[in-house]
Amino acid sequence: MAELDFRDYLGSLPHPNSQDWGDRYTPTEAELPLKVQTVTSRQSHDPNQHRQEKPERFEVLDGLLRFAFDHVLLVGKPGSGKSTALQRLRWEEAQKALAAIENRQVDFTIPVLMELRDRRDGSVAKWIQKSLRRVRLDEAEIEELLLAGRFLLLFDGLNELPNSDAWAALDEFQRDQNFCDNPRIFTTRELGAGSDLGIEKKLEMLPLTELQMRQFIENRLPGRAESLLRQLKDRLRELAETPLLLKILCDVVQDSSDGQLPQNRGELFQKEFARRYEKFKPSHTLPISGDSRRFTAELLQHLAFTMIQGDPHTDPVKPTPSWLTVSKTKAEKILEDYLTGRIEAPAQNAKAWLEDLLRFKLLVVKDLNHIEFLHQLFQEYYAAEKLLTLLPTLSDRELKQDYLNYLKWTEAIALTLALVEQETQAVDIVQLGLTVDCTLGARLAGKVKQDFQEKTVELVNALDISKWLKVKLLEKTTSEKAVPLLLKVLETEGTLLRKEAILSLNHLCFALGQPCLEQVIPALLKTIYDVDDELAETTVEILAGMVSKQKIPGLLKALEDENAKIRQRAAASLMIFGFEQAIPSLLKALKDEQSDVRLSATYALQKISSDQAAPLLVKAFEDDYGEVRYAAGEVLDFFKNIENFDLEKVVLELFKVLKHEDPDVRKDVTYALARLGSERAIPGLLELLSDVSNKHDFAINVLLELGLEKALPVLLKVLENSNISSFIRERVAYTFGTIDSDQAVPGIFKALEDHDIKVRRSVVDALALEQFQSERAVPALLKALEDGDKKVRESAAYALGNFKSEGAILGLIKALEDEDFSVCKIAVQALEDFDLEHLIPESLKILEDSEQAIPSLLKDLEDFDSDVRIRAVYALGSFKSESAILGLIKALEDEDFSVCKIAAKILKDFDLEHLIPESLKMLEEEDPRFYEESSERLVENDAHILSNLYALILTQPDENLFRTILNIQNSCQFYNYDISQAAVEEREREKESFTQLPITSNDELYDGILTTIFNSGRNIESSPKEIRGLDEESLRHILIHAVNAKYSNVAEAEAYNKGGKTDILVRINGEKILIAECKIWHGEDGLAKALDQLLQRYVTWRDTKLALLIFSRNQKFSDVVQKIPQEIKQHQYFVREGDSNSKKAWFQFVVCHPDDRDRELTLTILAFDIPS
Repeated sequence: MAELDFRDYLGSLPHPNSQDWGDRYTPTEAELPLKVQTVTSRQSHDPNQHRQEKPERFEVLDGLLRFAFDHVLLVGKPGSGKSTALQRLRWEEAQKALAAIENRQVDFTIPVLMELRDRRDGSVAKWIQKSLRRVRLDEAEIEELLLAGRFLLLFDGLNELPNSDAWAALDEFQRDQNFCDNPRIFTTRELGAGSDLGIEKKLEMLPLTELQMRQFIENRLPGRAESLLRQLKDRLRELAETPLLLKILCDVVQDSSDGQLPQNRGELFQKEFARRYEKFKPSHTLPISGDSRRFTAELLQHLAFTMIQGDPHTDPVKPTPSWLTVSKTKAEKILEDYLTGRIEAPAQNAKAWLEDLLRFKLLVVKDLNHIEFLHQLFQEYYAAEKLLTLLPTLSDRELKQDYLNYLKWTEAIALTLALVEQETQAVDIVQLGLTVDCTLGARLAGKVKQDFQEKTVELVNALDISKWLKVKLLEKTTSEKAVPLLLKVLETEGTLLRKEAILSLNHLCFALGQPCLEQVIPALLKTIYDVDDELAETTVEILAGMVSKQKIPGLLKALEDENAKIRQRAAASLMIFGFEQAIPSLLKALKDEQSDVRLSATYALQKISSDQAAPLLVKAFEDDYGEVRYAAGEVLDFFKNIENFDLEKVVLELFKVLKHEDPDVRKDVTYALARLGSERAIPGLLELLSDVSNKHDFAINVLLELGLEKALPVLLKVLENSNISSFIRERVAYTFGTIDSDQAVPGIFKALEDHDIKVRRSVVDALALEQFQSERAVPALLKALEDGDKKVRESAAYALGNFKSEGAILGLIKALEDEDFSVCKIAVQALEDFDLEHLIPESLKILEDSEQAIPSLLKDLEDFDSDVRIRAVYALGSFKSESAILGLIKALEDEDFSVCKIAAKILKDFDLEHLIPESLKMLEEEDPRFYEESSERLVENDAHILSNLYALILTQPDENLFRTILNIQNSCQFYNYDISQAAVEEREREKESFTQLPITSNDELYDGILTTIFNSGRNIESSPKEIRGLDEESLRHILIHAVNAKYSNVAEAEAYNKGGKTDILVRINGEKILIAECKIWHGEDGLAKALDQLLQRYVTWRDTKLALLIFSRNQKFSDVVQKIPQEIKQHQYFVREGDSNSKKAWFQFVVCHPDDRDRELTLTILAFDIPS
């Protein structure tokens, strides 16, 4: 394929700081060096499980690039800087690519960013094509580049994929091994099955430290950082834990006239909207349309609410996703429907006012046809404001079924709770959340106003559940009120619970910052004296990661303890930057009589300055405990990348230690020198490669880091030395096969002549790697085709299939004559892939899929290489003959469990499970890999098992079960299967009730429904001011709820009929019984226009029963009652008056259809006095 020109595309990518990214992103990386850490899951309660891996921390871009080739998932809270990081990474990689092009290089990497929220259909190749519009590539060209591994693929927002088709496309792409060589970075808001695509390596964004917050605030608000941090106190984390929130906080404070700080996140967004609203004023440069500004809040709230709701749920068990972007046309229609009946010319104003919102950046343009909110957090906030107004109108059933149970509403509900002013209401919602799902309820308990959290957290603590689960839920509250309860667990319970409580307290300290640390550190310092080693070790690891001066005095005291275990724990806990007072104690610990104390103190040296630590680390290489020497090497390796580290001086000092009389000391010094990149390590490395120790892989890798010119001669000597272990020479041969350089050719041919089969196999296996496609490998592969070992010839034939050169094709033709059928078959397949089928003898074509391969496969089952045996088992599984089955039975006895497992699975597929020994079946159940696979299968299946799993977790402590429940919920997008299923059953009952209603005329139903509405309206008139003050839409919701409560959910809100959405539509047994519009009284003209709208827009010829429901606000109600009949009698469609009752404000008229004056319709007008 001709080299494509990417310069225009690469040059067009904007620098993250070159434009106003404040519309959608926060340019934090320049102001704050954001960090990530590797995600490690908590250990299960299995005592045989190895200690969990410690998380590693990196600068965000360094971490992403480090793991991109293995595919990495970046997890972070909204606003934590994930998208910003990808934007910056794309730009930096684009600059590297442009530099490569300038230097006439052709193998540069092409960064491609895909925002998944707007990838609704098509393949991933199509998505890439969309991002690379400027290059004008077709799909075939993109696939060629994918096969060549040319892309750095950046997928932003796994949690924002809009539908199942997009999920399926991305999942298929991720599983396609042909494209796996393209490094990939994914981002997501939260972890869970279905949201991680099976990506093993995960990084999480770390919250900002208080030092970072102080620096950021000082940059934005000079001289105000200390004062602001002091005022925020325990609210700091909630209001400023992410860069986006911190930026909003600074903007709010800067523009604040009264100096009042928000109390919680909900208030922060309220003040941010007020700030933006204040700037939303007409000017000469930015005019606005009519009443646009007055309706701003309502429009944003209604649009956000509608977008989070998404498409209507046709099946409650399969909730529809939210819309994160929406077409301008659709947004205009949403706003038009909302404005209809409220203002004149709703369609025209919807268009104009939407443009105003975009012009003043309250909404932003996604592309030519789509718009979105500034950030998903803003969308959730505006939806929360809308939901807040609806709360008084929602029954408990509606709130649970339509909102709490669906994951898409969780963030908006959390923000709503922050805005709820009444404690009783907040507590009731949390209580409802706990009945939906205990984890959901626990999370909501920490989202209410701080003054209410004592009661809501106590609701969690009072649950009748296992103590283990209660600890987990208290952690999920992320509330300071949970800290004393967890500290109590630490004082009174057994080891497992105390360990879980320590982990939960660490999480809360991480989330809440200094106020939590002040309570927790004294308790943890006591725990390092605990007799339980495992508990104390967990405490040590956590104390080591806590950045607080408060821990230092207690740890220094523990360093003097007479118990060596205590001293070791204290030394290990002193892993913290910048506390110089700890250095004298560390120096003393380095001379401790106990090796574990010295080991911990050596690692702790990593946290002091390199010039102070270096001589101590060199001295540590003379320690008689090998682990101390190894630790010294690791810390020096850490220091080598730090500025001002005197590397040459350290190397010279270490070289002196190379003369030590102890050979183990010399080995450890050699490792250290090699890690530091010194050529002085080469003799020692050669010595290591002659040893049978397990350090050869490390020695090979370090040699290669020193450069090919220095490394290959050393490796060639190893290969030629037959006295060296064949296993080491096998690894060296494989290394030669992976090096794409002329300098490696002698080593490759030397390996092919080796007397050891394993060495020859190893080098050919390396040459067969798909990523190794250098033509210089072909002569070596042709030589390998003559090898006496069938496996070598197979690998050589397979590798030649990667090249379409003349030499490779001639080699494949030669392989067709091989005495072994499997070699012939590989050559046949390769020639077919080259469209050279005419070169294949007819006899081989016939044999290709025949059972003649079975004897060769049975022979492979005896091979010493387990990979060969595994391939043989898979191949036998394609034949259901007696000889193949006997081979599979034989494979059940293999020493490698993987071979047994595959054979057992194939026999099960053949319905021959009775041939599998019971011992192997039991082994399957005990193997943790089978548990993981079954967990994945659970997630893929229907969610009906959620109820059983949920009942189980309430009483049994099981981390795997807990994660499985969360994974299934994430996959299904609801929390409680029973609630979703109840909605399904309710719909079925409604259908049945429609057919079982007593025979009643439509006139009687019409009168009955109007009576229900009338009574409900009278109740509103006498309700508290909070209810009377609701807006028109909320009042309508109360009336609909009353009708549905009596008539089994027959009333719909904003239902389409004829030309638009009418406020209320009642349909029974397929017939429309009532079409009604709700209106605030705006005088006689408003009444006339409302009737015009009802008749002209929503009424078909067959619709005969109508109503107008009028809400009078702060008017003299007697005047309203008098004017209604007067105005209707003057209306152009009036026919005659019916049975009216002015005392009840109930009026009835006969009107005609606008298109057929002979068609008479019944119109009822009910008026209600509801002052705001």
